[in-house]
Amino acid sequence: MPPPPGGPGPNVQLVQAPMPPAAFIFLLPIDEWGIAFDLSTRIMQDPPPDGWGVNRSTIYARIARELRRHGYYHAQYSVYNRQNVSGLGVYLDMCALRAIEPAGIFSTAVRRLQMFHIDHHTMIVTNEMRLGGNLATHLTGTTPANLVPNHVPSAPHPLDPNWCW
Repeated sequence: MPPPPGGPGPNVQLVQAPMPPAAFIFLLPIDEWGIAFDLSTRIMQDPPPDGWGVNRSTIYARIARELRRHGYYHAQYSVYNRQNVSGLGVYLDMCALRAIEPAGIFSTAVRRLQMFHIDHHTMIVTNEMRLGGNLATHLTGTTPANLVPNHVPSAPHPLDPNWCW
């Protein structure tokens, strides 16, 4: 007889043991690492039998809580970074996401899951790329006036003061 919908029952404890990673992962450095993922909204939100019938914000909040519990900080959208961790530690943290409730939702909704190594902080160029940073020192076209930082040279557009150039 198959298990009832929703899992094997309250008296059964699922053991989730990850498969051993490739041997090279044991050689990866302790440094800053990140986890990025993409989940299928339809699989999470569509009602059964095509989905789980769960609000996606609930699942994202559970994932965020699990990753913060392991020392990650939210970098952007579905990207979380952690400092002073080994590649193996990140791999195991990714495997731990399979335990997000309801059991099985992460494994069925995940469209992409990856870990990445940030070997030097100059690879995070957000502040340099923002208008006014080292890689965006001036306007490249007309821009809404309130989006231009005070230290960026600009002039009001002659036809519309809400725009700068």
